[in-house]
Amino acid sequence: MKNCSRSLSAMALLLSAGVAQGTMRIDRLRCESLQNPRGIDAPKPRLSWVLESNERNQSPVAYQILVASSPAALSRGEGDLWDSGKVASGDSLAEYLGKPLRSGAVCYWKVRVWDAVGKPGPYSVSASWTMGLLNRSDWKAEWITSPLLADPANRPRTPIRCYRGELSSSPDTPRWISLDLGTARSFDRIVLTPARPDSINHDTATVGFPKRFRLIASDHPDFQNPKVLFDQTGSDYPEPRSNACEFRFAATSARYVRLEVSRLAPWDAHDYVLFLAQFSLFSDVDNVSIGAGVTVSDSVESDQWSKRYLVDGKPNVEYAPFPAALDPKVPGVFSSSRTTSLRRDFTLDAPVRRATLYGTARGFYEARINGKRVGDSLLAPGFTDFHRRQNYESHDVTALLQKGPNTLAALLGYGWYAGHMNLFGNAYFYGYFPQFAAQLEIELTDGRRVLIRTDKQWQTTLDGSVLWSDLLEGEAVDFRKELPGWDKPGFDVSGWQAAWSQPLGSEEFSAQRLPPVKVIGEMKPVSQKEVRPGVWVYDMGQEITGWVRVKVAGPAGTHIVLRHAEAVKPDGEIDTASLWGTPQRDDYFLDGKGPCTLEPRFTYHGFRYFEVSGLASPPTEDTVVAINLHNTLEETGDFECSNPMFNRLMTASKWTQRNLMFDVPAGCAARSERLAWTGDIRPCVQTALFNFDSSTFLEKFSADMRDDQKPDGRYTDIAPHAHLAGTEICVGSPGWADAGVSLPWEVYVNTGDRRILADHYESAKRWVDFVHSQNPELLWTNARGMDWGDWLSAGLATPKELGSTAFFAHSTNLLSRMARVLGKDEDGARYEALFRGIKAAFIARYVSPEGSIASPTVPRNADVKTAVQGQMKDGRLELTVNNASLGTDPAPNVLKHLLLTIRFEGRQEVREYAEDRQIDLGGPGKNLEIIEARYGTFENQEEDAQGSYALALQFGLLDEPVRSKAIQKLVAAIKRDGDHPATGFWSSLEMIQALSGAGQHEKASQIVNLNTYPSLGYMLEAGGTTFWESFDADRRTLSLNHWTHSACGEWLWQNVAGLRPDPDQPGYRGFTVHPRPTSEVSWSKAKYRSVRGPIVIDWRVEKDRFSMELTVPPGSVAQVHIPGTAASVREGGRPIGTEGIRFLRMEEGSPVYSVPSGTYRFTATR
Repeated sequence: MKNCSRSLSAMALLLSAGVAQGTMRIDRLRCESLQNPRGIDAPKPRLSWVLESNERNQSPVAYQILVASSPAALSRGEGDLWDSGKVASGDSLAEYLGKPLRSGAVCYWKVRVWDAVGKPGPYSVSASWTMGLLNRSDWKAEWITSPLLADPANRPRTPIRCYRGELSSSPDTPRWISLDLGTARSFDRIVLTPARPDSINHDTATVGFPKRFRLIASDHPDFQNPKVLFDQTGSDYPEPRSNACEFRFAATSARYVRLEVSRLAPWDAHDYVLFLAQFSLFSDVDNVSIGAGVTVSDSVESDQWSKRYLVDGKPNVEYAPFPAALDPKVPGVFSSSRTTSLRRDFTLDAPVRRATLYGTARGFYEARINGKRVGDSLLAPGFTDFHRRQNYESHDVTALLQKGPNTLAALLGYGWYAGHMNLFGNAYFYGYFPQFAAQLEIELTDGRRVLIRTDKQWQTTLDGSVLWSDLLEGEAVDFRKELPGWDKPGFDVSGWQAAWSQPLGSEEFSAQRLPPVKVIGEMKPVSQKEVRPGVWVYDMGQEITGWVRVKVAGPAGTHIVLRHAEAVKPDGEIDTASLWGTPQRDDYFLDGKGPCTLEPRFTYHGFRYFEVSGLASPPTEDTVVAINLHNTLEETGDFECSNPMFNRLMTASKWTQRNLMFDVPAGCAARSERLAWTGDIRPCVQTALFNFDSSTFLEKFSADMRDDQKPDGRYTDIAPHAHLAGTEICVGSPGWADAGVSLPWEVYVNTGDRRILADHYESAKRWVDFVHSQNPELLWTNARGMDWGDWLSAGLATPKELGSTAFFAHSTNLLSRMARVLGKDEDGARYEALFRGIKAAFIARYVSPEGSIASPTVPRNADVKTAVQGQMKDGRLELTVNNASLGTDPAPNVLKHLLLTIRFEGRQEVREYAEDRQIDLGGPGKNLEIIEARYGTFENQEEDAQGSYALALQFGLLDEPVRSKAIQKLVAAIKRDGDHPATGFWSSLEMIQALSGAGQHEKASQIVNLNTYPSLGYMLEAGGTTFWESFDADRRTLSLNHWTHSACGEWLWQNVAGLRPDPDQPGYRGFTVHPRPTSEVSWSKAKYRSVRGPIVIDWRVEKDRFSMELTVPPGSVAQVHIPGTAASVREGGRPIGTEGIRFLRMEEGSPVYSVPSGTYRFTATR
C-alpha cells in the first residue's frame, strides 16, 4: 500500500528550500475544507489556506482574496465575483462575501497576505470551486428503478395473516377500523397488536403501524358524540417494536369502538399503508372483542390479508414467502439485493462546451457515459438519514460526451438504504428497493442547453452480470451474463423494461460534504496456506477494509468463492465468529473466454485473512491483491518514538480509524454492525483530528446527529438512527448522546472555524436543557436512555449515576464555552452557573473530604438459593461465584457479591464472597444447609472504580485539596486492580489523560506500555493489528476493529509528542508543546499538518541533556515546556531572550516559554 506519511527529513528539505525565497508561502488552498470541490451548496463558502515560512516571528497581519468567474479575469487581478480588499486579520480562514452565487456557477480564486512588517506577498496559485444545485426547484429528475423491485408484491418481509389496507400515495389519507361488539360491553383497555411475527427481534422495523390516530367509542354506529379513549393525533406514536400496544383508561361501556388513523406509516417510495394484527378490547383479562363485527374504510381481502384477522384472537403473523423474482439463484447464498442496470440514449446535434452530471441514489450507484465510468468515487452517495437528507455528487463529464448519439447509464445497488446493515439480519432500514436520480446538464457550443434526467424514458433490467450486491453480505458476478456495450449507444434493449419512476420526495438534497470513499491503495498478502485441497487462506498481515481483486481464467461455469475474516483458527481455517453472521462473501462464475478480473462494486469487507476456493490451479503471486478503501481523508500526523509498543499503538490507532471511515464513523469494520455509535467515536475525535484531515467527516456526522435529534432535545445513540428511527430505542444515553456537544466543540478547537458551533449550538443547547429538565436536583438519576454505563469495562465499572452526572457537567461546561465563543454571553453565564451547580451536587453526593469517589449503590440482587443448592453434592458446596454458575446477572457491569446465610455444624452464619471467588464448603458427613442466598449488590456497598476518578479529574469536577487526594486514590485503585486498567468506553482515555495531567505521567506511561491482559498492548500481543471492542474481544468473539481504544492516540500525541491545541486560541493560533520524557520514552519525532501549517516536534533525552527541534507555523504562538532547569535552557546555543521568545512561568519544576513562528533548537540540562 502507498505510504501517505512524509518523513521528517523531507520536511527539513522543504524548509531548506524555503530559505532562498525568504517570504511566506501560501499553500493548500481549500474551499469548504476541500481541494477544488465540485458542486458545493454553501451559499457563503469558507475559504482557507496555509502559510509556511523559513523566517522566525512571521505573523500575517492582513489578506486579500479575489474570486472571479473565469481564469482570465483572475489572472488579470479582477475579482468580478468578490474582491475582499485588504482585510486586517491574521486569520487563514474567511467566508465568501461576494456576489450571490447561482446554481452551477464556476468560481476561481486566489489569496495574498501581508507579513508581520506590513509587506504584501505575491498571490497564491489559483484554485476553484463549483456550485451545486442550490434550490430544490433546480432538481428536475425523478427516482427510477426496476419495476420488478418496485412492485409491492416483491417486497421482502411483508406481513401476512393480518389486516392490510389499500396503498395510499399520501400519509394524510384517513383510514378507520370499527368494531361492533353486538351489544354494549364494558372494557378498560385496548390492545393494538402490530403486524410483526412473535419471534422477530426488536431491532426489526414494524410495517404499517399508524403514526397518528385516536381511539373512540360510541353507542351509535355513526359515532355521534364519541367518547375519546386515547388521542395520538398531535404527534407521531413511537414505532412499536413489541407485539402489543396497550392503551388503558377508566372502564367504559359501548357497543362500537373505532380506530381513526390520521397519518399512515410509510412502506416504501411514496406508498403509505396500514397493517394491523389484532384490534382487541379487554375487560380485566377477558378479550371481549373476539368475533366482533368489523367494518373498515378499505381492506385487501385474500388468504394472506383480511379484516377477519383483527378479531380472531390469534396473532399468528408471518412474513410472506420470499419473492421468487428476487432470487439471484446463487448456490449457497440467498440475497434479495439485486443489482439493477439502467440506461438512456440521447443525441446531441452540436459539440459540448460544458456538461455536469448531478447524481444520487437511495442505495449505491455507479454512473457511466458512453461506456466509461463517471468519476472514481465508490459506495456513492454515502450514508445519511435518507428520509431527511439525500447527498448528491457533481461530476464534470464534458470530456465523456460527443456530438451525435450518447448513452447515460448506471448500475444501482441496495447500499445503506435498503441493504443488510446490522445485527440479526437487519435490512431495509429506509426502504425495500434502491432508486436512482440524476440530471445531466449540457451546454452546447452554440449556447443551447440540454437536460437529460431520470424518468420513465429510461430502460432497465436485472439480467446483467452482477447478480446481487449487498453492503455486508458481499456480491455475486456471473461473467456469462455480461451485456457487452450495454452502456454505449446502439445497444439492443430488447427484453429490457421501461423504468419505474416517481417524483422526488420531501427530503433535503445536499451536496456531498466530505471526500468520497475511494481506492486508497493495493496490498499484497504476506503469506498463503492451502488449508484443504483447493482452498487457500491468505494473510494480509494487517486488518483492512475493502475487497480482494482476483485475476484468473477457467472453464465456463467455474464457481470461485472468496470469504473474508478478521481471524483464523489454529488449523489455519478462517474464523468468522467475530462477524456475527455476516457472510462477507463474494461469488464469481467464469465465462471460459479468457482471463477475468474478479472485483465487487457495492460492498466492502473488514478482514485480515481471506479464503479463496474454486480456482482450477494454485494461485500465483499475481493472482490476488487486496484493495484498501475508505473516505479519502489526508493523513495529517506522523508520529514515532523510542518505545516500540507506543509506535505499534499509534499504528493500530490509525488503522482502526481509517477502517471505520465510511461516510459515518462505522461501528465495526467487519462485524454485522456498520452503524455509527456516538459513544464509540466520542473519545476518539481528537485522535482522528491529529491523524487525519477529518474535519469535514466530523462536520457531516454532526449534521447526522442534528438530523435525528428528538424534538425534546435528545440525541440518538446511533446516528443516523436508521432502523430505530421513530422509536425510543438507543436514545439519550449518557456518554453517547453527549457526543452531540463534545464532538463539534473539538472540531472547533482544532480548526478555529466557528461555523460548526453556529450550526450546532441550538441543538446542543436543547440536549443540555433536556437533561436538566429531567434532573432538577442536578444529579443525572432520570431519563438515561439505554444506560449503557462504562461499557465493556475490564473490571469494576464506573457507577452509572455517578458517571452520567459527570457527563452532564462536562456537556454543560462545553456548552457555556460555545455560548461565549458565539457572543451569547447571557447563555454563557447561565450554563457556567449550571455547571458549577452540577459540580457542587457531584461533590456532595459522591466525593469524600479524603478524596474517595464512590456512589452509594441501590441494591440490585437476586435470590439464587435454588441455583446454589443445585450445586451441592454429598453435603459439599463447590462453585465459582459468577453469572454463569448462578444463572443471573442482576447488576451488569458491576462487581457483585454472593451473600450466603448458612447453617454449618449447628451454627448459623452469614458469609460474603466476591464475584469470581471459589467456594468450597462442607463435605461428606458435614451438616451444611443453605438458608438464604442472594447475589448482586447490597446496601451501603460503594463502588470505588478507576473510571469514577478519571471522569471527575478529566472533566474538572474537583478542586484542591481534594483533587490531589483523589489522584492518590486513583493510583491506589489501579494498584488494587493489578496495575492494569479496569476501564471501559466512558473512561479508558480519560484515565490515562487524567494521570498524565495530574503529575502521574510515569504511571500513565507504565499502563500504556503494558502488554498483558487487560491492556492496550495485550490486543497487539494477542495478534491484533487494530483495536478491539474490548480488552478481551478475542475471548468473547467481539469486534476486532472498533473505535474506542484508538483514542489512545490522543494521549500519545499530547503526552509523548507533547502537542496540545489551546481551546482559547483555536485553530492552532496558540498551542502547547509539553514533551514528557519518562523511563518508557527517551525520544519522539512528530509532525502535524495543522490548519495553520506544519508543526514539527523532535525531542530527545540523552543522559541529563534534553534537546528539541521545534517548528511553529506562521501566525501561531506556542507555549513550550522545556524539561530542565531554567538557567540551562538554550536556543541555538544562546541563552533565551532573543527573537520573540518570552519566559512565562515555572510549571511542574520546568520553565514555560512563549515561542512565535519559526524553527528552533532548544537544549537544557535536566
